[in-house]
Amino acid sequence: MAIDSDHGDGDLQIGGAPQRFLGWVLGCSQRGYGAGGNTKCRDDSGRGRPVLRHIAIWGVQALLVFVVPLAHADSGILVVYAEQYRPYSWQDGTRVQGLEVELAEEILQHRMGLVVEHRVLPWARAQADVSMGNADFFFAVETPDRNLFSRPIGGGLIPWRASVFVRSKDGGGLSGETIGLDVLCGPKTGAVRGNGWVKKHLPCGTLSLANSPQALVRMLLMKRTDLIVDDGLMLRSTARQLQVENDLLEIPLKGESVSIQFRISLKSSHRALIPQLEKAIDAMRVDGTLKRIIGQYAEPLRP
Repeated sequence: MAIDSDHGDGDLQIGGAPQRFLGWVLGCSQRGYGAGGNTKCRDDSGRGRPVLRHIAIWGVQALLVFVVPLAHADSGILVVYAEQYRPYSWQDGTRVQGLEVELAEEILQHRMGLVVEHRVLPWARAQADVSMGNADFFFAVETPDRNLFSRPIGGGLIPWRASVFVRSKDGGGLSGETIGLDVLCGPKTGAVRGNGWVKKHLPCGTLSLANSPQALVRMLLMKRTDLIVDDGLMLRSTARQLQVENDLLEIPLKGESVSIQFRISLKSSHRALIPQLEKAIDAMRVDGTLKRIIGQYAEPLRP
């Protein structure tokens, strides 16, 4: 599976600084190593040293540098989140925060006493890491595809309800109304890429996907789509972040709400913790902690 990288191909030239660096790695001085030079360098005793042996050593070292960081320490737990998905998860500087982050810390760190690392990633990359076992947990709505590489713990945690958003000036008399899925058949509809609910429930029509909630809201305001449908809590938070709350009208969508689940990778080395994790989540429901944390991020529909 290909993984996106922010790095380019690197400096592949033969001469100059890369050549001198390679010479240093091979234990050769700048004088003793040059482009097109001999395949051996001299050590301090004057004896020849095969370059290939040092290339092999350098190759192993490079493999350790670039491959090992992809895994996480056995003693710790890695939870991955969608980037810039307010109020569920986002990152300011080095700090990862949001509703899902608080829940993960409560479950894993406060209730279980485990070492936890939080990491935000592009949503496709986050799911790929869980699928490959490079990450242990993530929060997501259940889909058939996600069931192939992960399983939920403790049932649904966060209520998720879709809402339709239109431009305020196009809303007319729709304020306070509730509409059904059939309304999505005619207009051009937008949603965030990776939205499992939309993929499952959109009955018909044309669907345009955006890479982030911010891009989705801008898509609507630029009239590249007629309406957008996604999690109301997320879109309200995004509109406030972009300072365009007055430019959008939210219309509740009929239908059952679904739940965001706390899911563990089927390849995680921490699967033995599942019974304890489920007890911790049950305790959070009983003592009101789960409701309290969710309530800190809940927002009412804008009239």
